[in-house]
Amino acid sequence: MTYTIGQIITATQPQPAFGADCAPVWHCIIPKPTPKAHEEGRAFFRAANMHAFYPSQERLTRAKKPLPREVPLLPGYLFAQCLRSPLWHVIKDQRWCRDVFKIGEVPVAFPYQLIRHLQGMTVEAEKLERAKRQMADDMRSAMRPIEGQAARFVSGPFEGHVVTVESIEGAVAMFDLMGKRVAADLRGMERLA
Repeated sequence: MTYTIGQIITATQPQPAFGADCAPVWHCIIPKPTPKAHEEGRAFFRAANMHAFYPSQERLTRAKKPLPREVPLLPGYLFAQCLRSPLWHVIKDQRWCRDVFKIGEVPVAFPYQLIRHLQGMTVEAEKLERAKRQMADDMRSAMRPIEGQAARFVSGPFEGHVVTVESIEGAVAMFDLMGKRVAADLRGMERLA
């Protein structure tokens, strides 16, 4: 097809790949199922000045000292914004990439509204996680034993026993057990209502 100067290009013809009239398109890349694949993919697109993200939430690691860690909400999916049609063979040749989300042989372009929804899921998941942590902290402080009141052991060797807390020193509760003064960690006790 040939074009002439001043010709109006109708909507049935392909959108321009460059310039002010170019609309960004979002594609889904499927990273390999390795722990660092999502991060490597995001770094690859950032290095090419393209926006990439994966819906995620922050979770605490299971360790002696729990640390926050970003975990994908949709493992195995990385979304990238491209201003022009990417060179798929270059992306698929990357160590972290398994494939591109496509129907038949054509990579699928995702609507911006869906991407905004997924980005909102990430924000909402983080808000929900913060609210759950705050509620757990509030519950722990509400159930914390008070001097002079009865408390029950919820873990440890005295689990199920009820004692009267005589004093609290830091994170240690002092109480009388069979005529002897005993100290116990407050984390293993809860106040009786």
